[in-house]
Amino acid sequence: MCSEMVLNELSLEPIADCIEEARRRMQQLMQTGMRATALGIGRVLRTQQDISLVELAPGYPVVKWRNDNVVDIETRRRFRSLTTKSPFLLDVPPEEMRIANGLSDFEFEGKSAQGLGTAFLIDGLAVSLASHKQWDAKHIELTCCYVDDELQIQSKQVLATHASSEQHVVDNSATITAWLSRRVLNGQDLWNRRGQIFSNLQFCEAIQRDVSTLTPSNPVMKLVLRKLFELEAYSKSWTSGLFEPAALLNVSRESESTLSNARLRKLREFVCPDGQTRLFDWHAKLSVNQWRIHFYPDGATRRVIVGYIGPHLPTTLFQT
Repeated sequence: MCSEMVLNELSLEPIADCIEEARRRMQQLMQTGMRATALGIGRVLRTQQDISLVELAPGYPVVKWRNDNVVDIETRRRFRSLTTKSPFLLDVPPEEMRIANGLSDFEFEGKSAQGLGTAFLIDGLAVSLASHKQWDAKHIELTCCYVDDELQIQSKQVLATHASSEQHVVDNSATITAWLSRRVLNGQDLWNRRGQIFSNLQFCEAIQRDVSTLTPSNPVMKLVLRKLFELEAYSKSWTSGLFEPAALLNVSRESESTLSNARLRKLREFVCPDGQTRLFDWHAKLSVNQWRIHFYPDGATRRVIVGYIGPHLPTTLFQT
C-alpha cells in the first residue's frame, strides 16, 4: 500500500491578499509535495472535491493559477498530474467512510477536518497551503469523535502527520520511511508476512480465509492495516499493568446480551497459536463493509492475539 498526500482543505482559507502571495503559497505547496514524493510518497494529492474554482486570491482561482504563464510550466504540470489521477479523498464517499467506521467526524479547533482526518486514517501525509501560522507544524492534533457500541459519542485526540513546507517533510522522514517499509501488496501478502511486519502480535489461523481475499483497491485493506499497526504499537509498549483499551481508538467489548447467547458466544471463540481456545470479545470497528477485528489482550504475556478479521459477526442487535 502506497502512502499518499491529502490536502487539508482548511488551509485554503484565508485566501491570499494578492496574486503574488497566492503564487508563493502554491509554489511552496508543490515543493513540499516534490520533497514528499522523493521520499517515496505516492504521486497523488487527494482533495475533498474538485478545487479548480477555489479562490487562491481575489479573482484568482486554482484554474487561473494552473494556466498562469508566470508560473513555471513544470510546476503546473506536476500539479495537474497529482490532482487528476485520484482527485477525491477515498474511493468511497467520506460520509459513508466515517459512518462505517463509527466515526462521526474529525475536528480541528471545532471545525470539521476531512482532509486531516483522512490522512490520519490512511497513514497519509496531510499537506497544507502556508495560509496561517497554525499550519507551520509537522503534526496537527485532531479530535476524533466516534460512536461506540452503546451508540454513545466518544472522543479522542489523535495526531495527523503533516507538512506545509519541505522542512516538515524532512522532519517526518522517519515516519514516512516506516510507512513505506510496511507496504503490503494484498491480503495474502499480509498473511504470508504477518510475523515479519507484526512481530509483537500473534494471529489465529482463522484469519487467513477472509484476509486473503483483500485486494489493494478494497478500501477495507488500508483500514485493516492501520488497526493492526495500532495494535502492534500497543502490544510493543505493553510492558506492565493491565490492558488499557483507552489507549486504542474505537475498541470495545461485546455486550452481555450477545455473550450470554451460546451460539453467538461460540462465534467469538478461536483456537490460538498455543492450541488454546479463547473468547475474543474485544473488537475494533473498521470499514465500509462492516468489518471487525476481534482480538484478545493476553494479560499473562502482555501480547495481543488477533483472532478474527472479517465481516461483522452476528449480535443480538445485528443479525446476519
